[in-house]
Order: sequence, then C-alpha cells, then structure tokens
Amino acid sequence: MAGKRFLTQRELEEALQDVVTEIEDNGNECINAVYIPPDADELTDEETIDDNLVINEEPLDREIAGTFEIDVDIDNDDIYDESDEEPLSVTRMKLLRDKEVRDTSQEDISMQHLKDVLEGKSPLEIFFMFFDDELLSMIVDFSLEYARENNRQDFTFSAADLKKFLGILILSGYHVLPQADFCWSKDEDKGVQIIRSCMSRNKFRSIKRNLHLASNAALDRNDKFSKLRPFFDAINTRNKQFGIFAHNLSIDEQMVPYFGRHSCKMFIKGKPVRFGFKLWCLCSSDGYLFSFIPYAGANSEKTKSTLGLGGQTVIDLLSALENPTHHRIFFDNYFSSYKLFEKLHEMQYFATGTIRENRTNKAPLSSVKELGKKGRGSYDYAFDEQIQLSLTRWNDNAIVIVASNNFSVQPLTTAKRRHLREAYAKNSRTYNLRRRPADVYHVGDKVWKRNYVLSSAADNFAAKLAPKFIPCTVSKVISPLVYQLKDQNGKDLGKYHVKDLKPYQDDEDD
Repeated sequence: MAGKRFLTQRELEEALQDVVTEIEDNGNECINAVYIPPDADELTDEETIDDNLVINEEPLDREIAGTFEIDVDIDNDDIYDESDEEPLSVTRMKLLRDKEVRDTSQEDISMQHLKDVLEGKSPLEIFFMFFDDELLSMIVDFSLEYARENNRQDFTFSAADLKKFLGILILSGYHVLPQADFCWSKDEDKGVQIIRSCMSRNKFRSIKRNLHLASNAALDRNDKFSKLRPFFDAINTRNKQFGIFAHNLSIDEQMVPYFGRHSCKMFIKGKPVRFGFKLWCLCSSDGYLFSFIPYAGANSEKTKSTLGLGGQTVIDLLSALENPTHHRIFFDNYFSSYKLFEKLHEMQYFATGTIRENRTNKAPLSSVKELGKKGRGSYDYAFDEQIQLSLTRWNDNAIVIVASNNFSVQPLTTAKRRHLREAYAKNSRTYNLRRRPADVYHVGDKVWKRNYVLSSAADNFAAKLAPKFIPCTVSKVISPLVYQLKDQNGKDLGKYHVKDLKPYQDDEDD
C-alpha cells in the first residue's frame, strides 16, 4: 500500500479499511491511525446537505485525500513457536477414511408455545409486543429530559405521539417524497392526507429535534454507543422474549446504513449497504433475529481476547442459549478458528463453518494445488479426535475448507452445477443450506435500502440513527414471526401474512 495515491478521501478510507482488516486477520493490533489532512491550498468546498431532503442517495466525494499513518503492534507469538517441550513429530490431527465417531445435537425444540402466543395476532399487534408500553415510556422520558436540558419547556411528548411519529416514519419508507415537508403540502400531487390528519408539521419537527434514547447524565465515556445502549438492550431483551426457539442458528454481520459522522461508522466493500454501523447478529434459519452486538471498533476489549474479535463475538452471542446441545451453530471464516472450535467443544456447542487455512492448526490436508488438479467435486479431510473436529477441503467454484464438530464428511451427496453433478460432502452441504438465511440478510438490506429506507433527517445523533433500526425490527423480527403463524398444512394462523417479507425457507432434508 506504500506509495499508492488516491484522488478523494473516501478512496483513501476504503483502502485504509482493507489494511486494518488485514492487520486484524493476522492477529495484530492497530495501535494508532493518524489522518494528516491535505495542504491548505488543496481544500475544496465543505459538504452541505439539506436535512429536509429524504432522497436515498450517497453523498458525493468532495474531500481531497490526505495521508494516513498507521502504527501496528506485531504479535510475534504467532510467528515463532515458543513451545520447546513438545516433540516436533507430534500431530494433533490425523487422517481418517472411515466415518468419524462424534456426538450430535438434539432437535427437540417445540414451536407450539410460539404459535399459541402469536395465533390470531396481526403484524401490528406483534410489532407492539416489541415496542411495548415500557419501551415507549422509556423513549418519551429520555426525550422530555433532553428537551428540559436545552430549555425547551414548551415541548410536550406522550406515548401516543411517539406511536404516530413511528407510523409516519414507516409510511415515509415506501411513500417517498423529495422533501419531508411535502407530506404536509396542500397540493394534491404532494400532500399525504393521512399524515396531515395525524400530526402537524411543527409537532413532527419538534419530536425529531428532541428524540433521545438515553440520559445524557448517565453516559459511559468508554462506550461509543452509550447514547443508544438502553435502546439496544431493550430490543435484545424483547427479541428473546419467546426464548431461543430455533434449532439451527446462524451468526453473521449486518450493516445499518448511516452517512453521518461517528467514530464507529464503517465502510465494507462489496456489501449492499457499504457505509454505516456493523452489527454482529445471531439469527434463526427462518431469519428471526435473536440478538445483536454493535461493533465499536478494533480497540474494543474483544480484540484482546485469545479467540480474537470474531471468536469472542461468537461466544458473546451464544451466551443467551440455555441448552447448547439443542442447537447447531453456523458461521463463516471471519469468525472460525481452531481455538474457537476448542472452546465450543468445551462448552458443548455444535458448530459448522468455513475456515481460513492459517487457522486450521496445520491440519494435514491436500494442498490447494494438488486438489485443483483433481477437478471439481474432489475433496480431502482430516479428523481431530481430541475435539471431534473434522476439516474438509472441497473443490467447488473455489477451494474452501469447512470445519465441523457436528457433521461428518459421509454420506456424500451430489451438487448440480449447470448440466454437471459433483461430489458434495455432507458438512459442506449443510453449511451452505443453514448459512443462507444470514446471507439473505444482505439481499434484504439492498431491498430495504432501495425501497423502504425511513426518513432520518434530525438534529441529534440518536434521532438520526433510531429510524434505521425500524426496518431491521420489521424485516428481521416481525416478518419471521408472521411466517411462523402457519399450521402443518401451510394455512395461515394469523390475521395477515406479509408475503413481501417472506424469509428464506429450506425444504430439503438434512
């Protein structure tokens, strides 16, 4: 990266994010990153954006790139092996060609209690099971406190006002106008009568100005999300009010779009939502969101864990599970490592995920070059008897390694690739089936970003970001619950069925 030049600051930030990701993947810690702005004669006009504009467009690149200097603390423990007492000929993992002997997860989770609670309820009634009176009162109290701190004594706010405000935001997600004020226009081609009769424009502006999700008197300076932490905790608690009712669980990242200024805002290349906040999510195979953890940057306590950032995130998300043997966990190679599977085996969790070659504890697998010569569908595997972990290197569109302490390689199936069929290991096939709901989240992000992004122009950080989580609640929580309202014959048990938000459902057998 040294010596490479960039035209704009955004291009420089994108390259910087790739460098930081590579540093973290290598197990090192980014100590300091300093941005040196360009010379005074290179400055361009400052960015000006009208808060009333609600058209979903990314801001243009206007700032000229400066210079970044990065200090890195290299961990030599990963380069040099300090263990001199063990003989060099010892190999932890050995090749087996027979079927591995292992424990398997137990699928005895009943969905009847969930159907009993939700039967006959409309999506709106389910929505208010999450945004209940307690949560609404909390937001109202924080907002009134913030208004008094700013000497706005004439501001009045109630739970009924908040419900109307949320309804207007949801409506603005699919009824988009160039400016928010057009909703109150008396012109027939611009005004929205249902909004005009619900709340005045000045009242709506006043709520946007004072909306708050935490008390400024009780902020934790070490928590970058302290202004949103009470809201996050409340949503996580309500997401688990029915228990962890899914047998298959998937862990992945979720992006919440945000273009404002904040130290935790990230850029992830290739994602439907590139700029915003990253959330680590635990969801079911139907797409229900059980829990999420906002990512606060590389300097958080998780990066100091022996499991690394990804591994410690998995452990934190699984802390809500009461009985580990009743679930199967799926995640990608960002999270997985040999140390993580050791920890999961110790905690009696059954997990499957792709894994990077430098995290396999030097498993004796065929090299990428050797497997590439054998053609598509070829594979090689090894089994670690100590932690009952199988590693399978499989040649598909690309050569990948799948690790599992729950599924074996046998029996083989076939995968159809256009007009050809190739060998398909059981652990690889199951991973692709059960990881797909988390990947569908990214497709859902693109749909919501294009069609259902809520208006979020406001005067404070909390009010700007709060509307971004409403689509997350609707698409990741409400919709999967509505989908669960079906009997064994496929008949809807609820009053309505949100077909547009129907989550991914796998019809194949395990």
